[in-house]
Amino acid sequence: MARTWFPPGPEGRPQSSNGPQFPNPIPQLREPAALSGDISMRETPDMSQEIDRQLRIDSTSTDDTEDSLASDTDSEADEHLPKSERGLPISKLPTGLCYDPRMRYHAEVAATSAENVHPEDPRRIYYIFKELCEAGLVDDKDHPPMVEQPLHRIDAREVTEKEALLVHSPQQFDFVRKTASLTDEQLIDLSEHPEQDSIYFNQLSFFSGKLSAGAAIETCKAVLSRKVKNAIAVIRPPGHHAEPEKPMGFCLFNNVCIASKVCQQHPPIGSECNGCQKAFYNDPNILYISIHVHMNGMFYPSGPEGDMFHCGAGQGLGK
Repeated sequence: MARTWFPPGPEGRPQSSNGPQFPNPIPQLREPAALSGDISMRETPDMSQEIDRQLRIDSTSTDDTEDSLASDTDSEADEHLPKSERGLPISKLPTGLCYDPRMRYHAEVAATSAENVHPEDPRRIYYIFKELCEAGLVDDKDHPPMVEQPLHRIDAREVTEKEALLVHSPQQFDFVRKTASLTDEQLIDLSEHPEQDSIYFNQLSFFSGKLSAGAAIETCKAVLSRKVKNAIAVIRPPGHHAEPEKPMGFCLFNNVCIASKVCQQHPPIGSECNGCQKAFYNDPNILYISIHVHMNGMFYPSGPEGDMFHCGAGQGLGK
């Protein structure tokens, strides 16, 4: 079917024989009137020079000239100063390591299995030392070092009774010493006694405990005498929970407190936990800062002593 085209009507719409093709007319956009003149920014005034003039601090005073950090005199003086090396200085001293396998003699007497093994297990320090050796950080016969400066070995020794009594009471020291002469049955009963707080003994616990405390002393001495720049003591039994009057929390003797007392004439040594807090609560010469978990007294060893309000007494009161 052929279609017939009709010219647009007066309003610019196509027409048909029956009238407009679209009953609702579409509004037409009118072209804007021609803009006269140049609409570019060539006539916009350049304010950069004026702003620069306002921001520039021009001063001819003698004081300002002398205080200027960019003066020619200062620049000439800086040229004669030696340039400082960037970064922190690196000590040429090695890092120390104290480890003695005899500290693994302290173990549970009662038979254990994978389900009830005590968390303070002799294998703990064995695996720490093994990892250091396998990483090539220790001059070990089975694992030659892979670093230019391996860890410097620090020999452990047994703590003396005199050194231990700097922190612990004679009764506490004798209590641990007597465990060396008990039978296995007596040691099991003692470890399971309600008064013993997370602690166990065997006939070599006293020896290992003395070795651990002595190792802490020798590690601290090595740092303070500048034989090493810093050190790690892979030792057990641990010590930070042991209090002056009793062992507790896996700990027989508080090795860090004993080492601090022995080295007290040197710069302070840092540690944290309830045993250290009680040992130095009245001591004005030992700075004790606790970062131990408190949880409103619900975390081990529990109680209010670990809150922010227990900060020493007498001459040891924190400021």
